[in-house]
Amino acid sequence: MHTRSLALSRRKFAASLLAAMGGVGSAGTVLVPARSIAATDPAGERTADPQRLFQVERRLLNVAIPIELLTQLAIWDERSRDFRKAQRSEALGGAVPLLILHLWADWCAPCRAEFPLLRELEAQLARDRSGAIRLCCVAQIPHGEGMYAVVKEQRERMPRGPHYQDTGERIDRLLRTRFASESLPLPLTLILDRDAVAPESRRIIRYAVAGSLRPRTRELFQALDTLSALLTQG
Repeated sequence: MHTRSLALSRRKFAASLLAAMGGVGSAGTVLVPARSIAATDPAGERTADPQRLFQVERRLLNVAIPIELLTQLAIWDERSRDFRKAQRSEALGGAVPLLILHLWADWCAPCRAEFPLLRELEAQLARDRSGAIRLCCVAQIPHGEGMYAVVKEQRERMPRGPHYQDTGERIDRLLRTRFASESLPLPLTLILDRDAVAPESRRIIRYAVAGSLRPRTRELFQALDTLSALLTQG
């Protein structure tokens, strides 16, 4: 498929995917029962308004994230118990067609509760879709001391990693430009593919799950299958 045609097809991806999955709202967002969503505000205490989560998911579609930003994220180093600059071979981004970017924070109780699920998802993708889809967890933790405390307590429950840091909250600040500086609900799971027009420069958000991923794992895999098929057509 011609690059321009593929780009046009991907702009229609979100609408076609939502329609294929059923339960589409007037705004084009998947309407999930409110009880299936659990996201917290920065205090980590209150459940976010479901309608706000729907709006977050809708507004994040087709947002471009520069690959340069992804490759500059620091990586967790077990030996030094701190974040450090990622080597080229470790840098986030790479050539994998689909990237699942999972944003979480140490203060977020629903984020910690999902660690076992993410560990299973990581293992399944490595076994069944290696080289095609990669799960990358990005922590909104400002320093190594905080990350070490989480790792020490949750090591057997967490994904094996590598784990990255939203260094300088650059991803957070980029995404919040879509919400008039509102805070992002966490956890937040994004599916990114490489831009058809500028594949070496940026990735595009094609699907978003704001809040708990557990009740929506089937939905996540449907999105991955649909987008994988579209990429194969290209």
